[in-house]
Amino acid sequence: MQQFPGIAMMLTLLTGFLVGRVHIKGFSPGTVRGVLLVGIAIGSFHINRKLEYTVAYAVTNITLTTSGVIIVLLMHKGS
Repeated sequence: MQQFPGIAMMLTLLTGFLVGRVHIKGFSPGTVRGVLLVGIAIGSFHINRKLEYTVAYAVTNITLTTSGVIIVLLMHKGS
């Protein structure tokens, strides 16, 4: 994950979304809390981001933008 911080961000969003949907004895942390909790856990790995504009950087940004739209659509559809 050190080499690909975009993967860490994507993993945080997707895992946090799933954690937020879990129901334990009638309690559900919700999407925002789930993403925050997973973000804290993944953030403990101290992932550094280099500011280099490369093809990989551009592909990561496009992937994150597209996946964000998909996550919002999934959340809206589930409501």
